[in-house]
Amino acid sequence: MSVFRHAALTAAALVAPVALAAQTQAPPVGHLQPASSVPVAAPAPPVPDIKYTKFVLGNGLTVLVHEDHKAPIIAVNLWYHVGSKNEVFGKTGFAHLFEHLMFAGSENHNDRYIPAAEALGATDLNGTTTEDRTNYFETVPVSALDRTLFLESDRMGHLVGAIDKQRLDLQRGVVQNEKRQDENEPYGKTDVTIAENTYPAGHPYSHSVIGSMDDLNAASLDDVKNWFLTYYGPANVTLAIAGDITVEQAKEKVQQYFGDIPPGPPITKQGTWIAKMTGEHRQIMQDRVPQARVYKVWNVPQYGSADATYLGLVADILGSGKSSRLYKRLVYRDRSATDAFSFLQAREIAGQFQIVATAQPNGDLAAVERALDDELAAFIRNGPTPAELERVKTEYRADFVRRMERVGGFGGTSDILARGQTFAGNPDQYRVDFDRVQRATMADLHGAAQRWLSDGVYVLDVLPFPDFAAAAGGIDRKTMPALGTAPDAPLPPAQRAVLSSGLKVVLAHRTAIPMVRMSMLLDAGFAADKPNAPGVSTMTMRMLDEGTATRSALQISDALASLGADLNASAGLDVSTVSLSALRDKLDSALALYADVILHPSFPAADLAREKQSTLANIQQEKVEPTGLALRVVPALLYGPGHAYSQPLTGSGTEESVRAMTREDLQRFATTWFKPNHATLVVVGDITMAELTPKLERALKDWKPGDVPNENIATVAGPAKTKVYILDRPGAEQSIIIGGSLVAPTANPDELAFETLNDAFGGSFSSRINMNLREDKHWSYGSFAFSQGARGQRPWFIYAPVQTDKTKESLGELVKELHDIAGARPLSAEELQAAKDRQTLQLAGRWETGGSVRAALSDIATYGLPSDYYQTYESRVRALTGDDIAKVVTEFVKPDREIWLVVGDRAKIEAGIRELALGDVTLLDADGRPQTTTP
Repeated sequence: MSVFRHAALTAAALVAPVALAAQTQAPPVGHLQPASSVPVAAPAPPVPDIKYTKFVLGNGLTVLVHEDHKAPIIAVNLWYHVGSKNEVFGKTGFAHLFEHLMFAGSENHNDRYIPAAEALGATDLNGTTTEDRTNYFETVPVSALDRTLFLESDRMGHLVGAIDKQRLDLQRGVVQNEKRQDENEPYGKTDVTIAENTYPAGHPYSHSVIGSMDDLNAASLDDVKNWFLTYYGPANVTLAIAGDITVEQAKEKVQQYFGDIPPGPPITKQGTWIAKMTGEHRQIMQDRVPQARVYKVWNVPQYGSADATYLGLVADILGSGKSSRLYKRLVYRDRSATDAFSFLQAREIAGQFQIVATAQPNGDLAAVERALDDELAAFIRNGPTPAELERVKTEYRADFVRRMERVGGFGGTSDILARGQTFAGNPDQYRVDFDRVQRATMADLHGAAQRWLSDGVYVLDVLPFPDFAAAAGGIDRKTMPALGTAPDAPLPPAQRAVLSSGLKVVLAHRTAIPMVRMSMLLDAGFAADKPNAPGVSTMTMRMLDEGTATRSALQISDALASLGADLNASAGLDVSTVSLSALRDKLDSALALYADVILHPSFPAADLAREKQSTLANIQQEKVEPTGLALRVVPALLYGPGHAYSQPLTGSGTEESVRAMTREDLQRFATTWFKPNHATLVVVGDITMAELTPKLERALKDWKPGDVPNENIATVAGPAKTKVYILDRPGAEQSIIIGGSLVAPTANPDELAFETLNDAFGGSFSSRINMNLREDKHWSYGSFAFSQGARGQRPWFIYAPVQTDKTKESLGELVKELHDIAGARPLSAEELQAAKDRQTLQLAGRWETGGSVRAALSDIATYGLPSDYYQTYESRVRALTGDDIAKVVTEFVKPDREIWLVVGDRAKIEAGIRELALGDVTLLDADGRPQTTTP
């Protein structure tokens, strides 16, 4: 659980439909070699080294310092050793509630923490709660370290006096909205059900982290203050500092800010309690979902144990990615499931091993479970093959190397060290885990599976709730029926080159880690689809790695896994992207695969049939997921028919277009749009241009240039007046309000002024609409505004999930905020300055990773921005004036020409929406078609 799950969200990010780990695969599973016949493994690779210094203050605060001088930033990461497992019956949810309260202000900074940190240029800023710990972290410019340490130490040592009933009630409301939002998602109630039914009553893991509504409502001011005084003293905290700082500086500053805080009382801590189950326990849950799903759960050993490490590798072999056994069997061969995956959740005092599979729409869940059980039984019987073991070891090493590039955020070096110290009392625990993985044998994995997965399983079947409805009309109940006769239910500089084929190459040379990332940007996104065939671009990209002229899908997947490489293909609004991430020493082999996938896709008919089936299932998911449903419908309302941007922003197309797709359609799309002279390759990593270009010329030598058609992205007038649309979702626990209007393309001269306006209006935690609906009224977990990047006229969205009984009031507030920003209450000088600070001060950590650099360079290439766009970004933003903002307000903000779409329970919201009298109200079906309705 995090205090605020919001970043620079795009339509694509909002839509991600219940995406599960495994996604698409191939041939039948072969005979497995018994573990006993396998030769001795090769020597393990060296363990990566994260150098650190550890010291403990007199008050018990444990401090870890890692020096990393590659960027002028410092990560500050505090792990409080308290989570939901420390709660008692009747007071659940306290740890997570307190995570929110600690962002509300302290005695000497009695104001919200997030706006204060954003003003310093903080990135990777958040707080999270798990069963075992609560952490708070931010990455800040070196110039802001003292202020950051002051704020963190103040909320550690000086918080109780700032907590009052009003603040408690506000954050209690925010947390309750978060709980509603989570449980409103398809399959959103399974976590609570699994926790309550896999651990015995009284076990610390037998309730959810977010807690129960009743317990949250019952939390008193004295309850939360006593909770803080018990668990949040420095003797129960690890502070990890990583970045551009020396150990001496860290010692001085930590002592200065934290040294005088009292240590806190002695604490009783729970020891290991695995609670291994025996036999089988089954339950059935009904949910408003289009597909049945099965969950299988075993209680297993805790984090840091040898068996937990081995079971993590077992989970990867069984159910991680296309090369996994479950995917090959259930998704690729049998085609009985749209996904199948497994994972290990290794927690402090016990772990859980889970296998999850989703049946095809209207599929046989019992047949899915039988196949799943067959694959697990085969593993328990024979263990892994040598190739499987080598694959998961290489993937583990590659993933670890990628995470080491960051100093802060989830999984960065500060996080790695703090985790080991908190749960194992050893910052070097990552070395133990890494070495244990690389030295693991087939017998180790085989033995762990036999010990823990042979017995003691909980099974949860989630079944679609039928689309029941009450009949219209009814009998006259005033009269009793008569009885009848009784009868018998800051961006680094980039180098540029052009290959002989006309392919443009952009390179940012970075040596922080031995990794090379690249993205091929093809001028062929959703906008390239024909109006009567939406989704062909997305399907083409999904099918790229399903086979080439010389390799099958499983051969591609197995080859990538053996190299520790990632290859992904996706379609966006204006471009399609094929991305590769590979270790430097594996680049040549990975590049050969990359080129083969781009140049020689074969689009096998059998795999296309499977992908079509999966896409149809995804579309069904989009139609029951509130945001996905909205983003399918809004574009056509904004652009009108025939425009390249009027199709669903999910990119999946329509059920009719997907069913009609053929292999020839995909081949024709690739042949028409995949041209090197209409493409840009963005590369970031440990390679020079002199090394790179010969490799590319060699790998892509057969790619021939050519012309591509024009896309219909002409400017349209947009809505002439405000209109309101309702999408009925009976039983919805929240309403999703989406406002939409059309603004200039991304490459426009006033873009920075617009971005700054959007930041202040709805683009940050401190924005007007979020402060209004979340912090002041607590009707929403988070409300924000964002624009979808585009080469043509683009949509500007307002997004607000709100509690159902406040739908009318929330929509009224959003309309009022638009009118205010457009004239009645323009941005104040203080709001403008705060937005400019957020836009510029975060630049220090914005491009810490190769992936973030690649994304920025890709934006420049995609939207035709100047090559120095980000080099001059700060000065241009700093120069913005109130007049600049007033200009874009006049040009971009049209309160009386807004489209409003509300997804929710019509029976509860329609009357209130009509009372607002905003404009014509139209009821839509899930495909955006108007329905007959009576006001």
